[in-house]
Order: sequence, then C-alpha cells, then structure tokens
Amino acid sequence: MTKPLRLGVIGCGGFTSGKHLPNIERNKHLAIHALCDLNEENLASLSARYAPVYRTADFRRIVTDPDIDAVIIGTKPSYRLPIMAAAVENKKHIFVEKPMSMDQDETLAMYRLVKDAPVKFMVGHNRPYSPMMQDVKKLFLKARDTSAKENNHTLMTYRIIGEAFLWPEHHRSSVYRGESTIIHELTHIFDLFSWLTDSSPVSLYPAGGGNMDNIVTLTYPKNVSAVIISGDNGSLGYPKEWLEIDTAHNVISARSFVELSWMGAKIGHGRTLYPYSLNGEMKSSPIGDYEELLRGIRESITEEERAVGYYYEKLPLENKGHYEELEAFYHHVVSDAPIAADARSSALATLVALAAIRSLRDRLPVDLTRLLP
Repeated sequence: MTKPLRLGVIGCGGFTSGKHLPNIERNKHLAIHALCDLNEENLASLSARYAPVYRTADFRRIVTDPDIDAVIIGTKPSYRLPIMAAAVENKKHIFVEKPMSMDQDETLAMYRLVKDAPVKFMVGHNRPYSPMMQDVKKLFLKARDTSAKENNHTLMTYRIIGEAFLWPEHHRSSVYRGESTIIHELTHIFDLFSWLTDSSPVSLYPAGGGNMDNIVTLTYPKNVSAVIISGDNGSLGYPKEWLEIDTAHNVISARSFVELSWMGAKIGHGRTLYPYSLNGEMKSSPIGDYEELLRGIRESITEEERAVGYYYEKLPLENKGHYEELEAFYHHVVSDAPIAADARSSALATLVALAAIRSLRDRLPVDLTRLLP
C-alpha cells in the first residue's frame, strides 16, 4: 500500500477546520502531519482533535520539514505568496484555497512561480469535482452541437444568491469595506464554466451593486454565452445555487447539488438525486422537498443565532466536491493525474474576477483574451 501523503496545514481558520481537516482525516491517502496557525487557542483545540506530530505558528518550520510532502495553504489571500515561494524553494507540493490572490500582479507572480516549478500545484476550486457537476459535464458533452450552424448557441445561467442579513458581522463588514463577493465566490463559477466548456472566456460585462448583488455576462468560443446572477440579497429559505444549460434543444438543470434533471433529443430525459448530510444523517430528496427543508430551517433561526452569525450546524451539507478535490490532489502528486483546478485555469479565474470588479467600476466591457500570457 502506498504511504499517505503527509500534509502540513498552514492557516487553520473556519473553512480549513470545517472542511479540509475533517476530509483529510477520513481519507486514507492523506495524513495530517503538522498544523500551523497564529491563533494558539484554535491550534491547541485542533491539535487535541487531530493529533498531528506537532503544531507551530511558524510556516517556515513546515515548509522546511523533510517529513512533509505537501502543504495546504488556507491563510488569508493577502499572505499566500511568501508561503508558496518558500514551499516551492523547499520542493513541497501545494494546495491553496481560492481565490489565489486579491491582486492582479500578485496572481501573475503566483502563476509564474508555480507553472514550471518542480512541484504539483492545485487551487481549491471544488465544484468540478462534485458528483453532480461530473454528471453535468457528461450530459453537456453529449448534448452540445459544435457545428457552425446558424443560431446554434449554448446558453448557460448560474444563480448563486445567499442572505447577507444572516452573515456574521465581521463577514458583512469586510464586504462593506470593499471586499467583493466576485473575487471570493464567483471565481468558483468562472473556473466551473471554463472546465465545462474546455475553453477560456473572451469577453465580460457586469452590472449591479458592486461588492455584491451583480450580474456578470461572459462570452466563450463556439457560440457559448453565460450569465452569472450573484448576490446576497436573497433568502436562506431558498436553494442558493442553480445551473441551467440550454444547447441544441437540450436542457440540463442542476439544483443546489441535490437534484439534476435533463431533457432533449440527444440526451433523453431523466433525473438524479444526490445525497446530502443533515444532523449527521445522509438524506436525499427532490428539489421541492429540499426547498421546504430550507424554509423550515430559515424560520427556525433565532435572533441570538442571527446576532452572532452562527447557524451553520442547522444547514444541510451538500456534496460540492471538497473531499473529491483533495483525493484528486493526492493522485496528481503521486501519479501526475490531470486536474481541473491547475495553475493556469485557477489563475485565469482569479484574473477574470478582478477584471469584473474593474469593469463594474469603469462601466466598460472587458476583453479577456490577453489576461494571461
């Protein structure tokens, strides 16, 4: 049996501790060797649970440790480039959370750093690894007609809308200070669209509220147009994400990672339900029942929970591919298996998000063909 990949986890905040560490723990191919964070109280708590060989506040100890094979970087985006540079210097493979960066020049520097480096590199754009999106792509490849017939267009729409009213205050205030949800969340969808179409976007034009509540229109080669409707002015009581693809008289509808339905001459018709976890139990249900579930959860949230911004344990956990992306990272490292979220596609998703933010400010469309050398 191949030995597990020994990981040093740098940055153990909410997302890393809530998603990555539990997924690493249950994956026989991965092992938590060391934990690194500046919050000693959080680090002590996580160390008691996961029992790493050691914990530290100094990332340099991890990147220079000969017993560590790869690093998981979950720090704030503004402090990732120095860690990545040190990891490359010490030949550690790198998995970094999205977005790669919050700055165009820094994103380009990251891309140049890793594109020819003797290490494997991956970014946490997880959606292509979800079972539902894997099935969506198979259907799309079967349905799409790429011949040059007149009016043979593909239309893709992605709705991703939450409820900012329920956010923790620190999250809400960071957005109001200027951190756009386009860079924090839509990088996922830019990456997903490029993966689905096996292409890069050629132009972009957004409209809307600025830091959040926007519509982004993109064009891709071979008559593909896409629209992302994003925001946080919706309700937790309604499913957050919905992808629809219309192409060559076929329709593919993917709802909140719980239900996929399709209809068309090329793909026939059908429906698949995907399991989700609720209170530790696995469930599956049609989207209508799922909507009723969310409505009940929304109505149950107390003023005390809203005041502190913590209600997440009540929510169903859909499979958006977080476990599968780490499994893909393992195979990428040990056998050079191809991945979706590689250096180029991930850098491009970040640069497209930054271009969308500039376009909102300038109220001008953007040519995306020269974003990445």
